[in-house]
Amino acid sequence: MVPKDAGWLVVSGYRLFQVDSQDDVNLDFCGIGLYSYPAADLVELPFYWGRPTDSTDGWGDTPTWKFFQASWDATPHQGLKREIDFRGSSMTTRPTWT
Repeated sequence: MVPKDAGWLVVSGYRLFQVDSQDDVNLDFCGIGLYSYPAADLVELPFYWGRPTDSTDGWGDTPTWKFFQASWDATPHQGLKREIDFRGSSMTTRPTWT
């Protein structure tokens, strides 16, 4: 539940996302999304790490823990229930976030 007087929502932490091969077929990804409750509709997607055209972060031979942080205005979420969803996959088709 987001407090009715909340000014900002903040998500931060460390993540390990590492993919060996950069090519157009590899669609490995990880992301963190904010969803409505109980409908589970995507409200915001503050973090998405994926193939090289999306981000170069996480590609290469050496896995590295990386810090991430984002904050955004809580006004549209005040007094509402929200869920945070962490997703990641090794795949060859683009993910659906709905």
